[in-house]
Amino acid sequence: MSILVVTGSRADWRLVEPVVCAAGADARLLVTGTHLSERHGATVREIEAADLGITARVPILDGADTPLHVAQATGRGVCGCAEVIARINPRWVLVAGDRYESFAAGVAATMLGVPLAHLGGGETDVATNQDANLRNALTKLAQLHLASHELAAERLRALGEEAWRIHVVGLPSLDGIVKQAAAFEALVSATGLPTEVRPRGSATGKRFLLASFLPVTLRTEQAHRDLRAMLDALGELSDLHKLFVLSNGDAEGDRIDDAIRRWAAPRSDATLLAALPPALYLSALRHAACYVGNSSSGVIEAPVLGCPAVIVGERQEGRPTATTTVTLQRPTAADVRTAIRTTIAIRESAANDSPYGPGGAADRIVALLHRFADDPRLLSKRLVDHCTGATAVHSPHEPDRPPTQLRTHRAAGAPTCGSGGTR
Repeated sequence: MSILVVTGSRADWRLVEPVVCAAGADARLLVTGTHLSERHGATVREIEAADLGITARVPILDGADTPLHVAQATGRGVCGCAEVIARINPRWVLVAGDRYESFAAGVAATMLGVPLAHLGGGETDVATNQDANLRNALTKLAQLHLASHELAAERLRALGEEAWRIHVVGLPSLDGIVKQAAAFEALVSATGLPTEVRPRGSATGKRFLLASFLPVTLRTEQAHRDLRAMLDALGELSDLHKLFVLSNGDAEGDRIDDAIRRWAAPRSDATLLAALPPALYLSALRHAACYVGNSSSGVIEAPVLGCPAVIVGERQEGRPTATTTVTLQRPTAADVRTAIRTTIAIRESAANDSPYGPGGAADRIVALLHRFADDPRLLSKRLVDHCTGATAVHSPHEPDRPPTQLRTHRAAGAPTCGSGGTR
């Protein structure tokens, strides 16, 4: 059985690499998006270094990160992924997350009638980015949902997905990440951090913050105000070095990165990088005094690695968080500065209480793909109202009846919503 795993950026590679390893000879790997872009760090080199074998490369970017260019890249992604899927004819296409590269592969798989497995559906309940809309669109395209936590599974059911398709597996990116993190010395050597910088918990030297800020495409102007507050706060923390990783080929990413570069240019206490290989990024999280920004890594990976986090703005709205993570919406610079100081002082020694599972997700995912590979129900999806247990259908004798007059088939014993029910 062949499983075509699609990766388009450093963000989803952390999720799917453990699945590729767990699938072994069954795995086929399609690499696209920012992985193949020099201006975004050409992270395909990290995949090559892992020696997992790249089945196909689909270049789709043409230089800029404007909404128009990202939309055009999505179209090229559909075409390129369709050609690869048609040639390989896999039993499954597996995509992760909410980016346009995953969406392009999902559309291609759907049009070719190849079952789609989606990792990370239902993560949030509000769209602050186009990404969240793409995540929900992938939910409707996918035949199998690999949810990271129970709240995500509840949201998938609320979207009308059949219960047998939804499985809580955790997050593969957490499988063994403490062992995957590179040594602090390797991080310093690769990034050029000043020699006086020391890891979290060190009694001497200067500690550092890991920072990043990604676009919030449906709340652009507020996001720039949040970034300004964050940069102003960081500028006042002269006792902490700032290791900044720039954005990842998102729409509006150029504007965000330009603002960060202008802020950092006159400073001696900031190091800017286009990207970090996974082992080094995990090392940065493991050894930083705190993560500051709006990446999901501050919500998901940071708690497992013992790193407190301050999430600035609304990009991660709706995700469950650990007690070591503080979320600030529409903050002032003083809010951000105070949160960083307080979080480092109080939360650094708190126990990990990540809501994303204990690890082992990749093995569970591969087992599910094998279990459902030949299920005759896969491609024919039903829309289910989980409040009533009903599925809406047209009468075969009245095919033109409008949706408001649909009759329902209700599962035996299914609950009904009372006045206190929720949908």
